[in-house]
Amino acid sequence: MKMVLALISVLLLVCPVFASQTDPLDGMTDFGASRLVDGLTQEQKQLMGDIDPVEGADLWSSLRSMLFSALRGSSGILRKAAGQSASLLAVCLLCSLFSGGTEDTQQAAVMAGVVAITIICLSPVDGMLRLSSDTVREVTAFSQLFLPVLASASAAAGAVTSGPAVCGAAVLLADVLLSLMDQFLIPGVSVFLALSAADAALNSASLRRFCSLASWAVKSGLKVLLYGFTGFLTVTQVVAGSADAMTAKAAKLTLSGMVPVVGSILSDASETLLVSASIIRNSIGVYGLLAVSAVCILPFLRIGIWYLCLKVTAAVAGITAKEPTVRMVEAVSEGMGMLLGMTGTAALMTVITVVCSLRLAGGA
Repeated sequence: MKMVLALISVLLLVCPVFASQTDPLDGMTDFGASRLVDGLTQEQKQLMGDIDPVEGADLWSSLRSMLFSALRGSSGILRKAAGQSASLLAVCLLCSLFSGGTEDTQQAAVMAGVVAITIICLSPVDGMLRLSSDTVREVTAFSQLFLPVLASASAAAGAVTSGPAVCGAAVLLADVLLSLMDQFLIPGVSVFLALSAADAALNSASLRRFCSLASWAVKSGLKVLLYGFTGFLTVTQVVAGSADAMTAKAAKLTLSGMVPVVGSILSDASETLLVSASIIRNSIGVYGLLAVSAVCILPFLRIGIWYLCLKVTAAVAGITAKEPTVRMVEAVSEGMGMLLGMTGTAALMTVITVVCSLRLAGGA
């Protein structure tokens, strides 16, 4: 009996082992990336086109196509902004016709002009405030959906401890900072505009100082948020750049003039952004960057169109119109610039967080 059992054991040892041809990780290798499409709205999905989060896409051609689509979709906003800017200019010029009357007549004309400007700007300003707030929330929601996918990729690539830890810290910090932006800075723009309207109507030096204080608080708060976030990434040393000098210089000039309030900060970080793009290009981060762009590009263009139209209106009105009415238009333009800076900052935070996660995942 012992000889029979020994013979069977030998035969089993020499028999080939038939392993399953099915990958046990099949269906899991995308780390949940296939579900990222559910985090986008229908409008954002249309901008993304047929880009698949698993198969990947060409970064720059996709961004170019998305930008052209967004520009075509913003033509209606441009016509509306130009029409209301013409109305603002007409109000400013009508107020200037009463500049030769008595002091009471001039004051009444200025107050009437400020009220008219406020009524004209009320709807677009309210719409842009809500648009900026919604954009910040959507960016936050998508980052909470997308960044765990990258954290999983980091762990799978070998960064079992550092990957999820740093990614988790970056997600938490970005979430806190974006929440602060939504809850304090965006309402701060409303406070600034309300004080500006009161200042323009009453021509009060005290109110003007409060306007300057509100403007300083919003702008400084936005810069502190961005400096704090980039400072965290510097401390963790997960993003370091060595981009080509000429390319970095061109990027600095472009970014410095593109985004109000925080353009200089973005230009200082341009080398990191360029290296970030090279990291993202060959990974799942392509879809993440394109999705963040889809969330932010239309709001950025719409707010930017209003900002530019109001800047032009204020410059033209300043030639002949009364100072208080021109100051009111300039205040609305400045408020739009703050919202534009917040939209760009929200996008930047998310993009850099993606880069942080990709570097830990071995995307470089």
